[in-house]
Amino acid sequence: MGESDDIGANGKLLRKTNILLGIIALAAIGFVMYLAQSVLIPFVIAILLSVTMVPLYHWLRKHYVPSPLAFIITVCFFDLVALGLAYLLYLNIHSFVENAPQYKPRIDGLLKSAETWAAGYDIDLSVLKLDDFIGSDTILGFARTTAASVAKFVSSAFLVLLFQVFIMLEATSLRDKIKKNFTSKEAIINTYDAISGQIRKYFVAKTLISLATGAITTIALWILGVDYPVLWGLVTFMLNYIPSIGSIIATLLAGGMAAVQYGITYALLVIAILVVIEFVIGNIIEPRVMGKSLNLSPLVILLALVAWSFLWGPVGAVLAVPMMVFVKAVFSNIDTLKPFAKLMESVSKSEE
Repeated sequence: MGESDDIGANGKLLRKTNILLGIIALAAIGFVMYLAQSVLIPFVIAILLSVTMVPLYHWLRKHYVPSPLAFIITVCFFDLVALGLAYLLYLNIHSFVENAPQYKPRIDGLLKSAETWAAGYDIDLSVLKLDDFIGSDTILGFARTTAASVAKFVSSAFLVLLFQVFIMLEATSLRDKIKKNFTSKEAIINTYDAISGQIRKYFVAKTLISLATGAITTIALWILGVDYPVLWGLVTFMLNYIPSIGSIIATLLAGGMAAVQYGITYALLVIAILVVIEFVIGNIIEPRVMGKSLNLSPLVILLALVAWSFLWGPVGAVLAVPMMVFVKAVFSNIDTLKPFAKLMESVSKSEE
């Protein structure tokens, strides 16, 4: 009896030790990823770009373009587009930061007007200290920080390109390596094709939808006379990779600019138009194009956003969901990991 109690106590102690070691290991991995973000962020971006680029490479090969030339065309095309968008974003943010002081009186005036309006209903907004969150100094500081982050990303473009070249070289020759070196090559190739196909479907569709959303937003804001329409369009394009939350943030940022320029009433009109654009694209067009290629649990998305934002800042927030899609696609096609993929999925009404 005493011996069985000892075994049970040892078993509980072992489980607690394993849990503690798991937490320590997770914290250590997170700390390393935080320290190595200057290398890991370009590496992750290179992987995601490479996944999106592969279809163009195969299309060129099917049209009898030699492999080396197809590789060069693919890499150059995507890199020029990505660098062009990043540089355009940097120029717009830099211009916004330089001209931001002219908006300072208007922002402060809006806050005072809000406090005066609330005071008429016996509401004291000064308790909330709104100036600490949406005051002119806070907004300008955030804009400068964002500009520095984008400049840092543009400066690390060479590292992204370097990783991308090696990843693309490996991706284009991986099938041949599997055929030559594995006996169960058919099963491995089928798994590889399934994983890469699911990931590619999501990234290509999401990128095209995000580009369309950003372009339409830019045109709408330009017509409405909102300053820096290209900036808000690019922000919409990037934040569109964050489901639900991203579109809300992008809409509020553009609406805030309209409020500073023209007042609250016009800002509400701008927000209403942007909401319609987001609704049509996000709820009608996107589901038909993407199907169930995302199907991530809202809790998984939220936890991913919190974790990656904490580790890598705004860039981590943008990359969080694409990385979770990547992980889920891998888990879904490996038998021993399928239960974890199921845990990451959202439950549809038909499955309840």
